[in-house]
Amino acid sequence: MRRTSLVHVVLAVHATCAAADLVLAVVWSSWALVFVGVGWAFVASALHAHHRRADDVAQPARSWHDEPTVPRG
Repeated sequence: MRRTSLVHVVLAVHATCAAADLVLAVVWSSWALVFVGVGWAFVASALHAHHRRADDVAQPARSWHDEPTVPRG
């Protein structure tokens, strides 16, 4: 039977932990990208709404009540 040395055990544990760290890094970075994307979408939406409100104040929207009536006939 082959005898496993302490060095081999330490290297195996180290390799396993390194692989687990790599997997966790990929998972965390993907979640970070998701959060950054959602954050940018929120900021863009807020800026768009702010500019839309500013445009509405500058030029209020006209409704059909504002249109002059034209007599038919």
